[in-house]
Amino acid sequence: PAVLDALTLLKRHHEPFPLVVVNRTYDLLDLNQGAIDVLALMLGDLAPGPVNLARLTFDPNGAHAVLANFAEIGRELLWRIQREVLADPDNGEMQDLLDDLLAMPTVDPDWRQVDLSTPSDPALVLHLRRDDLELRFLTMVTAFQAPQNIAVEHLRIETWFPYDEVTAEACRALGSAGSGSAGSSS
Repeated sequence: PAVLDALTLLKRHHEPFPLVVVNRTYDLLDLNQGAIDVLALMLGDLAPGPVNLARLTFDPNGAHAVLANFAEIGRELLWRIQREVLADPDNGEMQDLLDDLLAMPTVDPDWRQVDLSTPSDPALVLHLRRDDLELRFLTMVTAFQAPQNIAVEHLRIETWFPYDEVTAEACRALGSAGSGSAGSSS
């Protein structure tokens, strides 16, 4: 309950900027209204049912189409997942996710083998583009380090901070337009 209360507080205080909560395999578990608004604006309505942010990133009909810097984001995400599989080779779910991603047509052949000498960035700039609108966010992932509680240990909180004033203003405009006015997902 304390973790859920903290997540609720984080989601609320991060408005109108996006915040998403995923599990270890990047399944979307929760998101704030800012994330709903930005995702709906950039991607339209998502298909009903579970959403996996890693698969959505590489899906040619998903986020790939609006990621202006897909080459950077895709490589970093794929290499992060490859490192996670190397760290826990018995995790079948992570291996299945990696296999699914490697089968996607958007994966550059040069990314198939992780370069272990290249450090994983703790924060990335996510550059979204749809029509004439461009949004840039500095994204940071936070993980709980609670080995006594597996349910909490596998949570990842991804906070999106506006990288420029255009993005900040767009988020504020979406937020002031009212909850769900840009569409909803999840």
